[in-house]
Amino acid sequence: MLAAGAMSAVSAAALVSGLAAAPAQAAPGDLTCRGTATVDFKPGVTFNAAATSISGTAQLGVNADPATACTSTTGKTMTGGTFVLDPVTTTASCAATKARGTGRILWNNGNSPSRVTWAVDFSVFPPQRSFMVMVASGPLAGDTATFDVTPSSQTGDCSTGLTQLVANNITATFR
Repeated sequence: MLAAGAMSAVSAAALVSGLAAAPAQAAPGDLTCRGTATVDFKPGVTFNAAATSISGTAQLGVNADPATACTSTTGKTMTGGTFVLDPVTTTASCAATKARGTGRILWNNGNSPSRVTWAVDFSVFPPQRSFMVMVASGPLAGDTATFDVTPSSQTGDCSTGLTQLVANNITATFR
């Protein structure tokens, strides 16, 4: 649950940051990718609010599983990629964290990278998760993506410091 909350938090923060000035959205269903994700907190997040650095990566489509390419209803040719969160320092706790930052998606088909902003909003108790991405430039520019993330494991806990969340079955839908 803790991991799920943290991953959701990262998503919501991304949405909150920068969507106001977003360009018009592209056609629905541009790309859907399944994958894996890892989010790191340094130092670990506890119940007490404190400064922490949030970073992470997600492997999308064939980069996560060669048998599971990203799919598109609009003819996009990306079959996979690596999503990298640029590290951001924010005040965070297991009770409530809102963060936003930037990142990039390195596509595997020779396209230029997509630059993104992201927003996350999470809490462990009660569990809440939201992770949103806005594609600012490159392939899929103007799209927003919701990452459906259910953490499968974590390192540490809210008492001693949650330092990592891992999700082995995410879905990212770009619209």
